[in-house]
Amino acid sequence: MTHIKYYQYILISLISLCWGIHPSISKLAMEAHANAYMIVLMQNINIIFISLLINTLYPLPNIFDKKHIKYALSGSVLNYGIAIPVMTMTTKHILISHILFLIGLAPLLTYLIALMIRQSSVHRTRLIGSIITLLALLILFSNDIVTQTQMSKWYLIILLTPLALAILNNIIKAWAKHELHVVGLVFFQNVFSACLISLILFFTSHLYAPIKSLTPNFLTLILVLSILHLSGQLFFYRLMQVANIVFTSQAGNLSIIIGILWAIFIGHEVLSTSFFIAMATMLYGVYLTQE
Repeated sequence: MTHIKYYQYILISLISLCWGIHPSISKLAMEAHANAYMIVLMQNINIIFISLLINTLYPLPNIFDKKHIKYALSGSVLNYGIAIPVMTMTTKHILISHILFLIGLAPLLTYLIALMIRQSSVHRTRLIGSIITLLALLILFSNDIVTQTQMSKWYLIILLTPLALAILNNIIKAWAKHELHVVGLVFFQNVFSACLISLILFFTSHLYAPIKSLTPNFLTLILVLSILHLSGQLFFYRLMQVANIVFTSQAGNLSIIIGILWAIFIGHEVLSTSFFIAMATMLYGVYLTQE
């Protein structure tokens, strides 16, 4: 039983590492080509080809199973159709720290939705753990939250992101019961995402990539992003298969800690006391949700 717990902690650490580093690399890519959707589309295309290559070299069971389709389609709409666009839009209207804090509601919302649809049972420790990780985010971003007094409609709009993620977490958990190979879900989700984003770019007249932006450095960044994106998805879906839904959903909050550490490492900023308190609080909360 202990080795299973270690396996779960390794997976959630790997997910957090992939997701935490991803924003910093994305920022570098955005400096070369300022169209987030095009950057995501290029990642989708890379992941589709990598998935097919993996299956060609090492044939995998049931990756093209039709059972993947409805879950992958739902994931594409909720993640790339709602969660990411809403988060992108709100960055122009409210502080990033506030966005991260509100997105931190996702694990708690995930648990509440799981209870509503009877995908999880009442578990006091997991509920307390979810609240504690939210408290950790409050500690982390307390200064920005306290100094911001003006509220706007965007604080309600950004709630669509954690809600969409919470619904998606429950959908993926339902997929996990089929015990299908994770590469299959990743493949189909990126196929549907590529189609969705292509339509968005087509109707907004942005379905192109200026030649000047396709430099070796830019293409290398896209490749790195694709590997991080692919790895994060594979680890996350695998964790859904072996751990409870509340614990798995905490990967998003842990990635915030990793992301801040990475940003500090690049920017050579000094770590604050509140950061260490928040990190310790969050790790304790994550530990409780694993019970």
